[in-house]
Amino acid sequence: MSLEEARLLVDALETALREHQQEDVCATLAQLRVLNVQLTRAVKAAKSETYVVRDENDRLRLGLEALRYEQQQLRLKIDECSSEVHDYEKVPLASESDFLARNPDRQTSDPKTMMLARLDEELSERRRIELDRKRLLAEKSKLVQDNRTLEHELEALDGLFIKQIISVSSISRLLLLVLFTDQRQATEGYGRALSKR
Repeated sequence: MSLEEARLLVDALETALREHQQEDVCATLAQLRVLNVQLTRAVKAAKSETYVVRDENDRLRLGLEALRYEQQQLRLKIDECSSEVHDYEKVPLASESDFLARNPDRQTSDPKTMMLARLDEELSERRRIELDRKRLLAEKSKLVQDNRTLEHELEALDGLFIKQIISVSSISRLLLLVLFTDQRQATEGYGRALSKR
């Protein structure tokens, strides 16, 4: 074989190789296009699944944050209520030992029942005191009214007494005047009688 024949053979082989490669390239390219379409669909499906999972994750995260916020608010309310002085704590109650001394049957009671019993006892005691206060106010009102009546009677008697004093003083003046005049006349008469003697 000559060099030219070898070159022709190499050219023919290269051409055959190129044609064969071109067919292989076309087949590979077709396969790549199919794979590209499949991968594009898989990527779209994965993206949509990711969106769904992300939305679910976001929803759960927001729900968790809402629960944490609610828990925090409830803890704040509980702390406020725990630190606040309640009305039943402001009520001046008899000491627990005094209560138990008066009510020995309550010694086995739980604290809540005992507190309710103490409050009931305090309420009944306050009602009794309120009734006593109303009764005493009624008595006071009656005594004030009686006092006013007696005051008016005393003022009337004072007026009568003053009138009596005035009339007595005027009578005593008259008596004194009469006595004085009688005495004068008697003295003058005695003096005349002596002078006649």
